[in-house]
Amino acid sequence: MSTVNCQSQSHDRHQWERKTCWRCERGFSLLELVVCLALLAVASLGTLAIGARWFNVHRLLYTRDNVLWAMRWCQQLAVAKGMDTNFRFSLYTPEFSTYLGPKKLTHFDYPPGVNYPDGYLQMQTGNVRYSSQGTSQVGGVVRLQAGSDTVSISLYLGSGLQAGVDAS
Repeated sequence: MSTVNCQSQSHDRHQWERKTCWRCERGFSLLELVVCLALLAVASLGTLAIGARWFNVHRLLYTRDNVLWAMRWCQQLAVAKGMDTNFRFSLYTPEFSTYLGPKKLTHFDYPPGVNYPDGYLQMQTGNVRYSSQGTSQVGGVVRLQAGSDTVSISLYLGSGLQAGVDAS
């Protein structure tokens, strides 16, 4: 990069027209900018893939925790009220509802992208009824899936106890 020392040269009109005085060569070339943008694009694509999986896993864990909370809440409500409560998985849509007798108490839609691909086929029924003693006559496993990640919720027959398994 060469610069012109204008202090030693005379400032006549001819030199200003040729723009030899105060001329600087600053900045980056087009090639340098294109290479930099290409590197940034490759780096951002790598982080997007990692970020998408992170969001899938956390959507699954959020949904699993809400299902477990609602099941445990139904169980405790049955004991506290002395009435049967129901936890109902929807057969074809990713959602569930809780009931005290015939009255609907809560409804929860799964976040976008979270499904249970087998429905409640592994449990034989989508209706988990808790008696006034807190027991359930339904047992099985519910698998939730988002992308390639899955989590499981196990419901133990006779006891009504629930357990969630982390994402795999």
